[in-house]
Amino acid sequence: MEHAQTGIQLAQSGRRAEALELLRRAAQHPTTAANPEVWLWLAHLTPDMQEYRHCVTQALLLSPTHPIASQMQHALQSAPYQLYPPPMTDSAPIPILEPIPIAQAQPIPNRRRRRLRLMVLIILSMAGLAAALIIRQAADERQKASIPTIRTLSITTNDHTFRVDVPQSWLVADRNDPVWQNTRQAINARWPELTVWDTIAVDVTAITVEATGTVQPPLTVIETDLAAIDRDQNNPLRLQWIRVASIGDTACAGMRVYAEEQESQLQRTLQNNIVGTEVRETNPDYCIFVVHYRGQSPLSQETEDIFVLHIPIDATTLAEWHLTVRDKAYPRYRVTIERVLSSIQVVE
Repeated sequence: MEHAQTGIQLAQSGRRAEALELLRRAAQHPTTAANPEVWLWLAHLTPDMQEYRHCVTQALLLSPTHPIASQMQHALQSAPYQLYPPPMTDSAPIPILEPIPIAQAQPIPNRRRRRLRLMVLIILSMAGLAAALIIRQAADERQKASIPTIRTLSITTNDHTFRVDVPQSWLVADRNDPVWQNTRQAINARWPELTVWDTIAVDVTAITVEATGTVQPPLTVIETDLAAIDRDQNNPLRLQWIRVASIGDTACAGMRVYAEEQESQLQRTLQNNIVGTEVRETNPDYCIFVVHYRGQSPLSQETEDIFVLHIPIDATTLAEWHLTVRDKAYPRYRVTIERVLSSIQVVE
């Protein structure tokens, strides 16, 4: 029991790694493992999606009507292809029952004291539940206000049409598009020192795929929200079509074989920089292979999160897209990136 109580206190003070170790021990102890709050705190701390799902399931097995566990289960069902557990933020449901009772050798209270203690526990439980509902409602409102308006973007080149759900502020860097031209002028007037914008705009109709599979010039979709640019400067979020590759079979079974072959090579080239890999089925028998790793920006030298997306074009060909975001900005884009991963596809 001491592990559980200390683990929660460490989590509340921001010492996540220490808290995670103690709560994992608590989850193995017969007494504390019977408390759903232990599993919920462990779920909030773990970086592992499989462990997160297991914790939520255990909490619901112990308390099928637990409001926070039910909310977390609903969120899992709403985003079945999520790579990582949701971050522990103000918008995440956090168990309200902080202390876990520690058994102590005490004399048996008389009937009156037992009734009084029961009444106090009932009142505290009701107050805690009411507070949890109020906090959750306020967090939901903040989260709704922060989620950008999403649109379905269709990008047509000489050979293919791609479709992906992105925020309104993400634009194709097409130098012939009047919307892009006006946006680029506004950005240049405000931040003339930013250099990344000078290299990404292309004539989309002139994009070709070379014999090596390289897309020349790369096709870029980029964040143009002024507040985001002010924060990220030369590291704006960008989604780029980089190359085309031929494999034996782009059906889901073939994609899993391809992923296994690539993972061994990635371990050699990227080593400890890999965050995760996944083959996810976004539509019936339509799978994409996702690699998430961290690298260093050649412009700013800052750490970036790079998602490499392998998207089937036809029965034997893949399109490789790279989604790059500044590591410090990744938490802001996490939900949006999940939407991109779940929606990107070739339609022609």
